[in-house]
Amino acid sequence: MKLINTFLCFFLLATGIMTAQEGMKEGYIKMEITDVITDNQEMAAMLEMMKGTETEVYFQDGKSLTNMNLMGGMVQMKNMLDKDGNMNMFMDAMGNKMHVETTKMEMDKMKAENPNPMDDLDITYDENDRKKIAGYDCYKMIAKGKGDASSFSIEAYVTEDIKINASVMQGIDLGIFKGFPLEYIIDAGQMKLVSTTMEIKDEVDPKVFVIDDSGYTKMSMEEFMGSMGQMGGFGF
Repeated sequence: MKLINTFLCFFLLATGIMTAQEGMKEGYIKMEITDVITDNQEMAAMLEMMKGTETEVYFQDGKSLTNMNLMGGMVQMKNMLDKDGNMNMFMDAMGNKMHVETTKMEMDKMKAENPNPMDDLDITYDENDRKKIAGYDCYKMIAKGKGDASSFSIEAYVTEDIKINASVMQGIDLGIFKGFPLEYIIDAGQMKLVSTTMEIKDEVDPKVFVIDDSGYTKMSMEEFMGSMGQMGGFGF
């Protein structure tokens, strides 16, 4: 198993274009992977490194920035999307810096050529099963994959108090949910990933959207995925 590819998969899963509704102009959400569960002993030691991984999402004026710090800072990823859906991803893997710039048209083409089985989920809600997360009232949601993705499921607590649409690059379109998930368990068959919201703010410093791209090698998404394969997931 190439661990960095697993990290990348979940980063892309969590990354989306954030557009606020009903008066919510901007915000900040910090989530943390609090547990990773597997029965595979060979995977267990590697997956343990995912615990504590933080994901920070900033959104303002139709644009978003998602930051992820992996493996104690050995891998850092930033993904910025503008209000038109164009993406700039920055990845620093142990000093190997890559900048991927992709237009919405290019991403739509990739989606069309590579259909995502996660686009079709069987979603149920239990509004009687509720809990408070980061001060927000949430209720339970279960989303299950179909067909080839039947082993995949998400068990989450969602809040309708945060109205954000998320058009995800790969993985799940959060816009199909009745609320935004502040806590979730992803069951991917061989492993379960538990993530919880640690902090929410309703203000964002616009300076966070200014990224220093010095030292990064600019490339297309196709070139990036090719380099990932050639480097064997950076050896992990």
